[in-house]
Amino acid sequence: MTDADIRLDRPSRPSNPVVRAFFQAVNTGDRTALLALLTTDAVLVVDGGEREVEPWLDREVLDPGGHVEVVDEEVGGLVVSGRFRAGEGAEPVTGRWAFELREDRVSRVEIGGSRESGA
Repeated sequence: MTDADIRLDRPSRPSNPVVRAFFQAVNTGDRTALLALLTTDAVLVVDGGEREVEPWLDREVLDPGGHVEVVDEEVGGLVVSGRFRAGEGAEPVTGRWAFELREDRVSRVEIGGSRESGA
């Protein structure tokens, strides 16, 4: 298994295929695949504040070395918790991602997290 893989004891999680594809695109740095998974009017909320999707993805998610390790899921894979690292050397963040889908695409994602102490 490589850093690009979603590290889980059960590789079928997240169980929702759209959410699973979202994290696979994040972990492989595939901007094209990631944008194809989003509706044209997708809303991104990070720590309570709405963000512009593409600049945030480029700056925080698709930075070389960015990675999400999915730890758990709820609501049929639409709510996922895990650890996120925004690039090489970045401090890991424990977070929760809540997805809303429309026609098999992500229409909204809310992300909240906190820095891990001692990391």
